[in-house]
Amino acid sequence: MAHLGQNEHTIAKRSNLDDAFARLHKVSGEVKILRRFAGKRQPGLVSNAVRIMSTEQPEGPFQDYQKFLHDILKGESGRSMVTLCSGSLGKSRVVGLGPGGRTALVKYITDNRSRLDCETLSSLASLYKVPSAAELSLEDTQISDNNITEGDRFQVDESQPRRTSVSFGSRADSTSHNPNKDSSFIAETHLHDQNRKNSKGPTTVPLNLAAIEVLQDVVKEGHGDRLQIVFPDPFVQQPFMRIPLEIASKIMQKYTVQTA
Repeated sequence: MAHLGQNEHTIAKRSNLDDAFARLHKVSGEVKILRRFAGKRQPGLVSNAVRIMSTEQPEGPFQDYQKFLHDILKGESGRSMVTLCSGSLGKSRVVGLGPGGRTALVKYITDNRSRLDCETLSSLASLYKVPSAAELSLEDTQISDNNITEGDRFQVDESQPRRTSVSFGSRADSTSHNPNKDSSFIAETHLHDQNRKNSKGPTTVPLNLAAIEVLQDVVKEGHGDRLQIVFPDPFVQQPFMRIPLEIASKIMQKYTVQTA
């Protein structure tokens, strides 16, 4: 009986996934003909998705939906596909698919993008102010060589009072973990205003000997538990180390002395 119940659950999940596929094609077809959404609730669903994508979400359904939207946004025609997905399905249907169902849905959208996409979806994405992956910093800036200019740099804009957090992350290749590949480490400083409405891009600097010496001293002094290694969604961000601001200040002081 338990086995039968499990099969019924699997069939229900598959049915929900097939329904999601059908809804995507239905709404895509309507948009191509009408050059707008046919339903009254659809613009609100898109606006809700934009809000969820662009702000921090607690663990649970909202964060699951946010991760799904981010995965779609990072793909080709991401803004258009986010507009279609959110307008067609909404949060409840996407979250109800479960992790495996959401992964299958991302793959389906990737494989069928050319059939689903159209110019009107792009226009609707602009109308409802759907952000790009770059605007949400979903493109992993930690693995981009463009972040390191000639020489070392560590610049902090102190023109306005801001809450500062410092993290250390690896510039390792995000698609391969070949130990023979050359990789370096960078320190990343995120500056956010107190209301968290505006933010500056990360400032990066190589994690050099000065920084390593400070971190070693922290461990020797018995404060190693204050160094937190964070493992975020691997599709969104590389693992990194979060350290308290006062320790970061010591690194900055040593860094300034050694690079003066």
